[in-house]
Amino acid sequence: MKNMNVREYRDPLKLAQDISLNRTKVLLLWEMEKRKQNDQGLRNAISNADWKKELEELISLGLVSRIVHAKRKPMEIEYALTNRGAKYLRCMRTMMDVGIEIMMDYQMHEVLIQEGYIEKVSE
Repeated sequence: MKNMNVREYRDPLKLAQDISLNRTKVLLLWEMEKRKQNDQGLRNAISNADWKKELEELISLGLVSRIVHAKRKPMEIEYALTNRGAKYLRCMRTMMDVGIEIMMDYQMHEVLIQEGYIEKVSE
């Protein structure tokens, strides 16, 4: 996906959808939901070579903040979700929950268990 030019959008829903269509952006947000992350933590979690570019876009969209610890030696940079990023992830989680419900209606429990979305219930 090319860089997002927010000024080209006329539909805010399309803008939000386009962010969610970029798997690397979504994975970065999921990783930061757990805790603040540094470059190494994100590099280990994300296999896409363009993760740094996607991270910069998330920062420019106000979904992630960069925290620079200049007094630490060596200097350390961490990334964290902003309030907007947390709000965006809550929406994504709601969409995922609806997807899970639909898949369960279609008896796709095993797929959901295999992929780690639900746990197997002991009978």
